[in-house]
Amino acid sequence: MRHSLANPAYRFGSSIIALGFISWALWWGFYQLWLTSDASGLALGGAEVGLVYAIHGLCSAAAMIVYGVVQDKLDLKRHLMICVALLMTLTGPFVSWVYRPALESNIILGAILGGVFLASAFTGMVGLVEAYVDRLSRRTGFEFGQARMWGSLGFACAMLGAGFIFTANPVAIFWAASLGGAMMLGLLLIWKVPVTHGVVHATTPSLRDIVRITRERKFWVFVAFVLLTWALYQIFETQLFPSYYTGLFDDDVTGQRLYGALIFMQAALESGLMASLPFVIYRVGVKNSMIASSLAMFIVVVGAGLSEHIVAVSVAKLVHAVLVPLMMVAVLKYIALHFAAELSATVFLAGFYVTNHIGAAMISPVLGAMRDRLGYQVVFLSMAIVMAVTAIWASRALCADNEPSATVVSALVRA
Repeated sequence: MRHSLANPAYRFGSSIIALGFISWALWWGFYQLWLTSDASGLALGGAEVGLVYAIHGLCSAAAMIVYGVVQDKLDLKRHLMICVALLMTLTGPFVSWVYRPALESNIILGAILGGVFLASAFTGMVGLVEAYVDRLSRRTGFEFGQARMWGSLGFACAMLGAGFIFTANPVAIFWAASLGGAMMLGLLLIWKVPVTHGVVHATTPSLRDIVRITRERKFWVFVAFVLLTWALYQIFETQLFPSYYTGLFDDDVTGQRLYGALIFMQAALESGLMASLPFVIYRVGVKNSMIASSLAMFIVVVGAGLSEHIVAVSVAKLVHAVLVPLMMVAVLKYIALHFAAELSATVFLAGFYVTNHIGAAMISPVLGAMRDRLGYQVVFLSMAIVMAVTAIWASRALCADNEPSATVVSALVRA
């Protein structure tokens, strides 16, 4: 860690990730509560929330694809991230004067407007920044997990503050996100880090190389694994768990504040593990770490499904602090092992984040309707079963760490 702190690229990457995650967490953690709460939100039902998340997922998938391809072309230039940070600064005005009135007058129009803006400004930003810093880490000699740790720490601190902001004035969380976006924009414009670009430009991927990835079986195995584990878990995390957890309390204000405190604890633990787990992954292997992460998701979801006791559900939810570092770091290392370096941002954004958001678009309305008709427990246990079966399948289907990559994009580009 001391060696990393001496690296200006590490300090820059850590700062960008921290500010991006702070801005995102200030509203994202309470977004579902804002949509569903009778007292402090829009009082939408499960099916309506599912529609909002479905459209948001489709817009996020489109943003991820565009961002991945464009950033691979830009390499380590910041033009795209500057544009995204500018959008982030407009979040408060957009939600107050465009998004909320649109949702209240026409749910479909509002969902489309919100999906396009919020996906472009935030959910697209998260994957873009992670892919950028991962590439920067490999170019300048620092460990990505140690930089990503600051994102988790920023998320934790933002969630703790967001709980109090939300209970005081729900819309204020979006204005706070605007402030974070302005700080990130300033950092991108001012802070210069010397990095060599020339060598990589010689191997900038072509459209043919990008299409070639989609013809490989290992890419679709990776996509299926992400869809049936991470994408499913993200629906639990964002669309279902917030209202379920706050509903365990006698009043909304107490539930919302303690939910913020729980997510703060979860993210704080996650930030500590993010720095140390990369070394664990080196020992146990990348593939095994991905499978272990999917089993951790199973524990969280089944824990919520089998108990309505606040302490038991809270303890189960804290397992999230282990699964996120395991999954994020292992996925990036899996991509580095089995796909061409020139396409790392495209594979990460398209294969991981786009799959996540397309999965949300397909599954969110179904799970929202199931929640309305059958209740949370049935939905949670059904999701847990899918995750467990997927983990067993993945133990045979994912590429082994010592399996050579069949993708030789550099040769194609040079040809």
